[in-house]
Amino acid sequence: TNKAAEYEIEAYTQTKTQKTTRTLEENTNDYSENKSSENKRGVEGTETTPAPATTAAPATTAAPATTAALATTAAPTTTAAPTTTAAPTSTAAPTTSAASTTEPA
Repeated sequence: TNKAAEYEIEAYTQTKTQKTTRTLEENTNDYSENKSSENKRGVEGTETTPAPATTAAPATTAAPATTAALATTAAPTTTAAPTTTAAPTSTAAPTTSAASTTEPA
């Protein structure tokens, strides 16, 4: 049975190869015939030109770094108003001694 299977596989392969070869030859002939008749009729070639390669987008430059705001200087500290000294308290008027009623001797 192995010999029979190998023979069948070989026969199948040869048949497929012959069919494929015949098909390729037919297609090639058909293409050649079509091409020559197109040239006779003045038909433009059907080859397409490849699309142009796209160019990369230009590199973008980074936005400039922003500079920090200038540091503000603190307002000068104000000095406290000088403390005022209280007005001197007035001393009580000297008390007068009562007039002596006795006469000096």
